[in-house]
Amino acid sequence: LEVLIFEKRINGAIFYLTETRTGKKELSLNTMYIRRGRDNALADPAPSSETLPLEDDNDHFRKLCQELISKSVSKEYRYYGAPDQADLQRETKVLALLQARFSEWQKRGFIPMRKIEPGMKTDEPIRNRAWTYWHHLFNPRQLLTNGLFAATVTEQGDRFPIESRIVNMIGVSACAEYNSKLSRIHNAATNEGIVESALDNKALNPVWNHGARPTTKLGNVFGYDVRKIDPRKFANQTYQSIQTSEASVIKAGVDLWLTDPPYADAVSYHEISEFYLFWYEKPLRDFFPDWVTESRRDLAIKGAEVDFRRAMIAAYSNLCRQTSDAGLQVVMFTHQDAGVWADLAVILWASGMHVTAAWTIATETTSAQKEGNFVQGTVLLFLRKNTSTDVAFLDEMVPRIEQEVKAQVESMEQIEDKEEPNFSDTDYQLAAYAAALRIITGYRQIEDLNVERELSRSAKDAKSPLESIIENARNVAAAIRIPEAFDILLWKSISPEERYYLRGLDFESKGENKAGAFQELAKNYGIRDYTELLGSVKANETRVKTAAEFASAQMSGDGFAASTLRHLLYAIHVAVTDENPETGRNYLRSELPDFWSRRQNIIKLLEYLARFEHSVRHRSAEFKMAALLAGVLANDAG
Repeated sequence: LEVLIFEKRINGAIFYLTETRTGKKELSLNTMYIRRGRDNALADPAPSSETLPLEDDNDHFRKLCQELISKSVSKEYRYYGAPDQADLQRETKVLALLQARFSEWQKRGFIPMRKIEPGMKTDEPIRNRAWTYWHHLFNPRQLLTNGLFAATVTEQGDRFPIESRIVNMIGVSACAEYNSKLSRIHNAATNEGIVESALDNKALNPVWNHGARPTTKLGNVFGYDVRKIDPRKFANQTYQSIQTSEASVIKAGVDLWLTDPPYADAVSYHEISEFYLFWYEKPLRDFFPDWVTESRRDLAIKGAEVDFRRAMIAAYSNLCRQTSDAGLQVVMFTHQDAGVWADLAVILWASGMHVTAAWTIATETTSAQKEGNFVQGTVLLFLRKNTSTDVAFLDEMVPRIEQEVKAQVESMEQIEDKEEPNFSDTDYQLAAYAAALRIITGYRQIEDLNVERELSRSAKDAKSPLESIIENARNVAAAIRIPEAFDILLWKSISPEERYYLRGLDFESKGENKAGAFQELAKNYGIRDYTELLGSVKANETRVKTAAEFASAQMSGDGFAASTLRHLLYAIHVAVTDENPETGRNYLRSELPDFWSRRQNIIKLLEYLARFEHSVRHRSAEFKMAALLAGVLANDAG
């Protein structure tokens, strides 16, 4: 493997640039000693004390040259040369300091010593890098730095209250999160040198461009200054007991339960949490001798389909029994799939709980690293014991659910901030799901719902009737959601493809460019080939086509090709090309069927498009022409 690495110092950290055999360049930090995978990546080649690459490991990094940067006022000069002796001596010293402490630190729990147990997410470091112990996820410099933090916190002894030492141990795990071989270097020019969280995508993904924060930057993530602690604040404090137990067997009658259940294919917290746990496993035992400090991942409800549903019902049925008659449960739930919501409906209903209220809150931020269909909102479901005696058939629920969805959407729109929207389309979709659950779980008995069949349903089976009802709720929400200032009667008269395109413009004007949002919008309108309407399909750059990108394509056939909006986009295109709105008017008068009877609707569509001149700037010329064309048509006497 030919590797070219240059060095750049930023805030005390040393960066290296490598070039692989395929010509791909990657950035990394402090990687003089880095263990790489073997041919047999599933083997267990390394003892727990290994800190250096093995002689026969593949794809070693080699540090070949060094970049020294000096800046003048007008130009940046770069000089390349081999690393000097001082660089090599520093790396040798780091390794010697670590090796002198390694065994003792593992015994005392200052650095991890556990083996990585295979799992859905923990398999990846083993498979891709042959990292078989948790400390393999750190290079020597990182282990030395993080270990010194842990040792200092633990050795504070009785000089500080236990609360401060506990908080500081959490700070140690935060340092490990930003100082490991999974910590990705931010690749944006505006954030040069920033090292991101190892778990910023909720997985254990080994990366080529991993980073290592210098101690001056680890202070930003440690988050707690022990010197600011006043021990007197903790005097005579009383605390309630904290118990750990399986939800299906816990015995504790209470008034309020707060739960964040697994969502079938969601994040494997029961596995990736071990990344943190084994940094403070032993100190935690000293702080709380009665606590369980093992992973206990085997107790997590995981998987999907039959076993998942039955385990969830066992848990929530017991929580229902342990809830006082006037008590309340709050369930946090995040998923966009109607089938998963149908499962949740069966689980909560069969557990004896009734969803009485719901609200959506923003819990995630948009990130360029979150490619694909990610949900930014979480629904808080409020449940009470189901005391109803009502019996219903599934088809009787449909009109009630539609009314509930409409009421939910209207309540959200009433408090919406028009300048800075609080809710995205995904939020309205989740709210529609929650509204459906309020009706479904409000009955004591649903005559044509076979619970056993629903619990035993597999992916190969036909769609659940509950799933169809919940999908209909989503479609109802989409149907009553129209772009701001759009004519309601006109909206009802246009095709699903035209609605999709106009909503796509509305998305773009509000900075909503996630691929998942456009995908869900297509589902709402029942459009399969929606990508032909998109000018970009990149994860966080998705948008509908411009008039110029359409040009004269997609002008024949059914659907969008035959729509009024498609003709308008072509008229705008030819008018912009000729810099004359008359060209667009002449096209519409000669080519658009029933032009005169449709003229008022055409003008309304053009006026709506003109609204985006300043909010969708890359198309400002097209939208400006839409305004001019609307004016020409309004004054056209034939």
